[in-house]
Amino acid sequence: MRPLRRPFAVLAMTLAAPLGAAAQDWSSLVIGTPGQGADTAFSDSFHAATALTVLGAPTAQMIRDVSADAILAALDAQRGKPQVIVYYAGPLGTAPDGSAQLQGKGGQTLPELGLQTIIAGLAAGGTTTAVILIEDCAGGAGQAGKVTLPTLPTGLAVHLVATAGPTGTC
Repeated sequence: MRPLRRPFAVLAMTLAAPLGAAAQDWSSLVIGTPGQGADTAFSDSFHAATALTVLGAPTAQMIRDVSADAILAALDAQRGKPQVIVYYAGPLGTAPDGSAQLQGKGGQTLPELGLQTIIAGLAAGGTTTAVILIEDCAGGAGQAGKVTLPTLPTGLAVHLVATAGPTGTC
């Protein structure tokens, strides 16, 4: 087993405030997409799910090494839930709208996996608070700073934490 690294400490600190005493009221989705330079995404997602469980948040679903369509379906299943946590470990792309884009197995992408579209979909479904955690261990220097919050829909609070490092050194 790999030792827990700094991103998991950030995960705990980030979630402590928004989760508060009502952690059971949250829905969470953990996604791990291994890929070139992100070889640890499969195990990183397991450790993130474990950390969420320790914090008291139920893991609604953990999906690893699945297609872009399966990721989109899992995200769509979060719609309508008032408080959502989404953790993603894997390489990022750039969506047509310019936002960071999640990738499925083999680097598959869909326009709907752009961060702007994901956030808009959660808000349209009634989500009022979202915590989005992105671990891009295939990203180059400065990649984490390129993951920014898009324009937020009215009525949605978003907490975003992104880590990145070249060749799996998050």
